[in-house]
Amino acid sequence: MNVFAAVSAGMALFLALAGAAEAATIRVVALTGQEAPGTGGERFTGFQDPALNEAGDTSFTYFITGSGANFTGILTSGVPVAQSGDAAPGAGGAPFLFLLNPALNDAGETAFVNIFFGGRSSNTGIFASGVLIAREGEVAPGAGGAVFDGLDTSITFNNAGETAFLGGLSGAGVTSANNSGIFTSEALVARAGNAAPGTDEPVFLGFGRPSLNDAGETAFRGFLTGGDVTSENNQGIFTSGAMVARAGDAAPGTGGAVFSLFNDPALNNIGVTAFFGEFIGAGVTTANDSGLFSADALIVREGDVAPGAGGAVFGNLSAGAVHSPLALNDAGDVAFLAEITGTGVTVENDRGIFATEGGVLDLILREGDLLDIGGGDLRTITSLSFTPRSFNNSGDIAFRASFSGGAIGPAGQGIFVYEAGSVSAAVPLPPALGLMLFGVAALGFVGRRRARG
Repeated sequence: MNVFAAVSAGMALFLALAGAAEAATIRVVALTGQEAPGTGGERFTGFQDPALNEAGDTSFTYFITGSGANFTGILTSGVPVAQSGDAAPGAGGAPFLFLLNPALNDAGETAFVNIFFGGRSSNTGIFASGVLIAREGEVAPGAGGAVFDGLDTSITFNNAGETAFLGGLSGAGVTSANNSGIFTSEALVARAGNAAPGTDEPVFLGFGRPSLNDAGETAFRGFLTGGDVTSENNQGIFTSGAMVARAGDAAPGTGGAVFSLFNDPALNNIGVTAFFGEFIGAGVTTANDSGLFSADALIVREGDVAPGAGGAVFGNLSAGAVHSPLALNDAGDVAFLAEITGTGVTVENDRGIFATEGGVLDLILREGDLLDIGGGDLRTITSLSFTPRSFNNSGDIAFRASFSGGAIGPAGQGIFVYEAGSVSAAVPLPPALGLMLFGVAALGFVGRRRARG
């Protein structure tokens, strides 16, 4: 067969496969070096991880090249929401300084955290839909006159316009045994020193970060003390009024192992939780002692073969991280960032974003992949990240990627949306065919393209 015939045959095979394949595309939202809207010509120099709603809109913190106080801001659907140096509503004329971690609901409303100028007693505030929700030094709801003394900078935000967050307390009646709580915009959900639901005598000692659904229900990790608490059962996963799992309980799908610790959970609108957990017991080693659980089932376990990764396996799924990037949608599907190890894995490609679709786990994108940032400009991904606020019911995922330099411009960073519902004429190519059709392969997706069955 001559070269022309070989290429023609390869093209025919490619097009036949492409016509049968349903695959996702990746949309570019913002890139470093682009002009930042509303800044008078300043350009993006970096981003924080984005939030995503059902319409596919994004919200994210950006950094710019500007001098003075206006070096950071928040964009929602490409429109400026807040910028450092602007007057913060309800804050007595104090300006925004450092804007963090926006969350976005389906009405396009944005919630975020700001760190003010000034002392610790008033230097952090939470805003939602243009209103100040909570600020250090102000009275905390349901806390008997105690005031907020430290607000966690990661929040959740629902379609009812409510926020949920972790806050520290000081002042009236506060001791070392009751100086923190889980709060919503209007109420106290759980406080250190209060009885933990689903237990006989233990009380809460402290908390992780909460998740919030549209019904106003929360899910969170709670640390326990008192009663029957030992080092083997001193934490659990809780919802607003119930215990979901506790250290020492049987870990489903592990052959009799028991939970030993947890990471912060995700919660969807039908009341299902998902969380990373570690476990101990018969048959458990350091190579298989962590997993992802949801709806009383094991979804994936450390040591399982990672789909789309050439035979590599999942590493430690909790990775010792306090706040793991885990998201759960109303279909019960999960998206998470995971480390992989084994065949073909190096420090340049050992992390990827994975998600389930209809319960089937797949690789979405991996460090080391090629990413088209526009016009066929392919860049190698050097890091990936997203948040629990980045996954919607369509299976779309908003994420931040850093990448190495390419033919156009220097190394940089961007905000992107993986659109699961779109159709792309792109499939994985055999290596030889990929070399022949490299020009075809740069049609606007990424170097790694996956067919879905």
